[in-house]
Amino acid sequence: DKCLVDIFFLGSGGDATGFIYKQDPTQVLKICTKRIRFFKGFDTYDATEFLQLSRKIKYFVPINKILYEDDYVFVYLQALCEPIKTTVTKNKMITALLRATKCMIEFGIMTKLSRHNLAIWKDRIYVFDYHGLNKIKLKHDNVSDKWFRNVLITNSLFFLTNLSKYNKIKSVWKKNHNNKDFYEYIKEKEYIPICYIKLVKCIVHDKIEIDKINKYLDECIDRLVNNS
Repeated sequence: DKCLVDIFFLGSGGDATGFIYKQDPTQVLKICTKRIRFFKGFDTYDATEFLQLSRKIKYFVPINKILYEDDYVFVYLQALCEPIKTTVTKNKMITALLRATKCMIEFGIMTKLSRHNLAIWKDRIYVFDYHGLNKIKLKHDNVSDKWFRNVLITNSLFFLTNLSKYNKIKSVWKKNHNNKDFYEYIKEKEYIPICYIKLVKCIVHDKIEIDKINKYLDECIDRLVNNS
């Protein structure tokens, strides 16, 4: 009860409400619903499992401590981060998104990311909000979950942010979220880097090959880093 007295409201989203923690102003206290995708996807109601997973992904701001939990909510502490500064280039933000996406694939998990999930911590860009984490479902070594394919295209689409026709490309994707139609649309566009076209081709293929997806994610990341 004491921890809920020594707090100042910081902000609120769809899943959680954050407060500055007066006992330690370097930390944020978050009250989060257990209706988030993580608990259903991992078939658990134990918030400790969420804490442990947060510490495995090197691009996540980890959870420091679970203060309270019941069947409906959990309360935890996380390092207070700085907002992304205007001096941070688009390429650096997009690179952070793609690196986090690749790292999640390596651990067999995924969540939809955006620039709103990013913040500065320890002078680097990290993901601080990952409540939507879910397992990548495999069937005979193949990804059987359409959700994973959709999220992977949504995350990787940020790679094209610097293109003048980005909004048009994004609108085509958002219009119907049909993976194969989207690939057919982009594959002949000369202004779209070939590494991205190959990445989407891997994502929409009937049999997903994770190694190839990681390969083309790396090529997209290298292109961003070299153009920073």
